[in-house]
Amino acid sequence: MDPLREVRNRLLNGWQLSKLYTFEVAARHQSFALAADELSLSPSAVSHRINQLEEELGVELFARGNKRMLLSPAGEHFLGYALKILSLAEEA
Repeated sequence: MDPLREVRNRLLNGWQLSKLYTFEVAARHQSFALAADELSLSPSAVSHRINQLEEELGVELFARGNKRMLLSPAGEHFLGYALKILSLAEEA
């Protein structure tokens, strides 16, 4: 199988969309705790999904601080793609 097709298929499965949606909510709130409230998950579950997504992408999506977290430059860039993918999935 074509490696690019394999990656695309893996990214488009339901679990991947769930991680993208978790990323979008966390980016919007700039908080795993607030994202967890919106998603009815624990903050550690949100953190786990984000960590998995970061590992799969090979980039850090958030710059985590003591009291606040912000999107990293890679996270800012990826957010645009995540929003497009989620919008297309919703339309479908």
